[in-house]
Amino acid sequence: CREEDTETKRLLDRVRSEFVRLARSGPYASSSGVPSMRPVFQEFDRSHRGCITRHEFKQGVQLLGLKLSQREVEQVLQHLDADGNGEISYIEFETFVDERGSYDQGSKK
Repeated sequence: CREEDTETKRLLDRVRSEFVRLARSGPYASSSGVPSMRPVFQEFDRSHRGCITRHEFKQGVQLLGLKLSQREVEQVLQHLDADGNGEISYIEFETFVDERGSYDQGSKK
């Protein structure tokens, strides 16, 4: 069980790092130089409802070129959807990314 926990932790850290990388580069980078998760979140939120459905997340993973198996996607979703309502709010998304201190949105200092 411990090996699976380590594997899951590595997976979650890899996904967090990828989200932060996206926030800092390309079309997602802010003009102020301070990374924001909002544009990355909005890329997943295809319906523009302010939350990401499980289906939208799975589509977003593919569109962004994240190399995740179906099992890995489910593991990430389990951690992203903190309240278990089947949707990911922006707060849940940002909290997930910042969980390991890998992301500094500038206003936290």
